[in-house]
Amino acid sequence: GKMWIFGSALQAGAIGLAVIGAVNSVVSLFYYVRVIKAMYIEPAATQARLPRSRSLRLALALCTIGLFLLGLWQGPWLDLTARSLPMVPQAADLPWLL
Repeated sequence: GKMWIFGSALQAGAIGLAVIGAVNSVVSLFYYVRVIKAMYIEPAATQARLPRSRSLRLALALCTIGLFLLGLWQGPWLDLTARSLPMVPQAADLPWLL
């Protein structure tokens, strides 16, 4: 997605905006790497037990069921998404990809 945004900015002549976006993307990598480091490199901290209230279990069950159903019946959601888009860009519409 960022490639399309930066490409559109360059195509429109907003070179400064594209440079600022690219610099911000590099800075954001610092935060992404911190998360990866915390997940895989640093030792695990002691884990506190989560409260198991009825409302939490209900919310988790509803989310799980919703994700399961979306995975099984993707067609209607994909059709709705396709109809809501004004156009589907082709490679010829994006000269920086060629």
